[in-house]
Amino acid sequence: MKGTHSGCEISAMCLALALGNFQSLSAAPVTLAAFGHRVIAPGLSAGYSNGDTWDGAWGLNGTLFLQHDDGTGFNKGANVHDRLCQLQGTPEIPSTLFGVDLNPGILGDSLKGSPCYSTGIYEVDGVLYHNVCYSRQIPGAWVFHHTSILKSLDGGRNWMNHLGAMNSMPPDDINRSFFPSEDWGQVNFVKYGRGGMALAVDNAQTYVYFTASWGALRLARMARTNLPMLDRAKMQFYAGGDGLLDSSWTNDIKSGKPIPVPSSSPTAVVFNAALGRYLMTSFTSDSWQQPPIESTLRIMEAPHPWGPWTLVLDENVNQFEGDNLTWAFLLPKFTSRSGKKMWMSVAGRAPYGLQLIPIYLSTNSVVTQEAEDASMTDGAEANSKSGFSGRGYVSLDAVGKKCEFTFKMAAAGTYIVNFRYNTEGYGRFGLGVNGKERARVELGKSEQPYATWTEMSILARFDIGTNRLRLECEDNVGKINLDRLSIALWSTDDPDDRKDFAEFSLQEKLP
Repeated sequence: MKGTHSGCEISAMCLALALGNFQSLSAAPVTLAAFGHRVIAPGLSAGYSNGDTWDGAWGLNGTLFLQHDDGTGFNKGANVHDRLCQLQGTPEIPSTLFGVDLNPGILGDSLKGSPCYSTGIYEVDGVLYHNVCYSRQIPGAWVFHHTSILKSLDGGRNWMNHLGAMNSMPPDDINRSFFPSEDWGQVNFVKYGRGGMALAVDNAQTYVYFTASWGALRLARMARTNLPMLDRAKMQFYAGGDGLLDSSWTNDIKSGKPIPVPSSSPTAVVFNAALGRYLMTSFTSDSWQQPPIESTLRIMEAPHPWGPWTLVLDENVNQFEGDNLTWAFLLPKFTSRSGKKMWMSVAGRAPYGLQLIPIYLSTNSVVTQEAEDASMTDGAEANSKSGFSGRGYVSLDAVGKKCEFTFKMAAAGTYIVNFRYNTEGYGRFGLGVNGKERARVELGKSEQPYATWTEMSILARFDIGTNRLRLECEDNVGKINLDRLSIALWSTDDPDDRKDFAEFSLQEKLP
């Protein structure tokens, strides 16, 4: 199965393991990213899922454990706050996806009456760990707090909490929780390989890292040898500086310091071994608000869990996929051999269940061209909307108005194309490459309570030499303000990349 690495499939990785220094071999930053088309799990042709969050743990035996909150799972079981599931198959072939409810489900009901919500799962050295918290749900003022860790020695049938009680949820009490701080309300893991196997990078072979990322990103660690004891006194919290130094860590949770990030929401940090970089997602959305706050999904990258973190993609996806996609979690099991394609789980309102979205990543140099420097047809240069780059942007407000960008490509291949835009309503661009119509791109409403500008990402093929990309207004619904366009090579069509790219086309972002 793609993404399931047995032995040493990546020669560079094997060499790095032998040398004990992986990161120095492959550490070019991720420069540009694109979202592909969602797959509705457990399959496009049949199946059922219900719930949100859908974080995953890649077991040593290849099992992909998933947890969900607030739903009936894959098998229309009881509606619970917290359920453990298993997903079989691969989103590369959607018809192979098959979901099973484990607990409550075929493994038992020890989680059935849980008042807790899951915040992350991970397997380390054959033990399954499950973070849970309590929630105060007030629209616009959600609170997740009093987080603790459960562990299972039998694949999720039975659970022990940090106080030593079996199949009993930890108390809803800040002083008796594993993380006695309101800053640690949504706790997940920094995730490495299958079964928690980690390369000799950032001391991950010695420590398991934890993150809290509601409002701010915080980091903690515990020695892998201490983790099975669930002794909260052994937890160390990042206090700033070089995370490779012991002096950067403290046992005092109140002395931990937040890590600067461009955006933060409940998520898991994932190490992409082939690229030698850490990836993290975030989302902004609230379908309970009136009018609803539309969904934006983001991708960030860093050389270490403690940063520095850089925003790579910031895209309003509401018009692309619809209905407030939230709870974005990267799933390491489905990462391609090259590392240039990953998959993330999301949940939305249509359907309210597991959905999977591919992410395409480039580490190549980015060429950016400001819209005001492109060739315009009836577009008007403006600068009244704050937050633009360059000296302004181009306003396109009627059918036929367009910008044409010219790039000179050093190689033929598939490129990530990203353009930044602003609109108060919904709009539509026609996209052409070298004089040929390629797609119609649906734009979201960029102006939200949290944003003025947003992005759209696509993949497109270009020839060697001079290429022209045209964005043309296709409706009269209002102004579409185009800020800039960026492009980076994704693949020159090597065999692995052709497999990664098989299900994607420009038509994916048609309505």
